[in-house]
Amino acid sequence: QNFCSQRNFDEVWIKTRSGRKKMAYKWLCKLEKEYPHLTRRARELNERDDFVMKYDPKEVAKREEQEKERKRAKKEAKMKSA
Repeated sequence: QNFCSQRNFDEVWIKTRSGRKKMAYKWLCKLEKEYPHLTRRARELNERDDFVMKYDPKEVAKREEQEKERKRAKKEAKMKSA
């Protein structure tokens, strides 16, 4: 049940990245050091499925920037209507 090998990696990764988002990101970071070929495979699977890692620093920064832009646009709209 809690076992992952190179043989069943694809199936385990797909389930983990959706069900345990933070753990999946931490696992991916650790895989990068010990098993770079599995890291590449995980990223290929993410790309194939258009899956975005929630805790990836690039994605976090992107979401924060989008939020800032949304707030700025809302503030401008409020000022125009006043």
